[in-house]
Amino acid sequence: MGVFAVGFTWRQRANLAAIAVGGTLAFMIVTPGLLGTIRSLFLNAGNDDSVAGRTGDYAHVGELIAERPILGRGPGTFVPERYRVLDNQLLATLLETGWLGLAALALVLVAVINTSIRLVRRSASGRTRSLARALGANAVLAPVVFATFDALGFPIFAGTLILMIGCLAALDRIERTPEVGDPSPVARHDHPVPA
Repeated sequence: MGVFAVGFTWRQRANLAAIAVGGTLAFMIVTPGLLGTIRSLFLNAGNDDSVAGRTGDYAHVGELIAERPILGRGPGTFVPERYRVLDNQLLATLLETGWLGLAALALVLVAVINTSIRLVRRSASGRTRSLARALGANAVLAPVVFATFDALGFPIFAGTLILMIGCLAALDRIERTPEVGDPSPVARHDHPVPA
């Protein structure tokens, strides 16, 4: 919501803040202790066995990455049942597809963010700008999500990410296509309308 709210008016941001405060109070009433548990996830990360297990993989995975750093071991070859579970999509991508694969993934996300920014700047419609920001926020947050679990190993997450990228591409195409009855960009420039 923070990424999406960048384009909000101050009134919309105030409404969002009020909803956030109300939602937080509702969570505190409905599920006492939930916010404390979430807070302790971040404040006590150094003492958490789950975090220690995730960071403990780094040394072993680093050795495997060093064996094939450019192209990696091959997509889908690091099977959790055979090796270990990597709760980090960035490491898994680097391990399986190497630096080239990780760079390709980063380029896709940068292209999505660039398309979103271009649509927000170019569109005259507030609805289109809002939709472009919402769809582009997925690409901004994807690296954060990738660092927390093996995201592309879950079909729901992978499919949703691809769907959002496709929706943004479709929105870009719709915005670049003239409406029916409008002269095409070529017609507007090459054949001036007589007065």
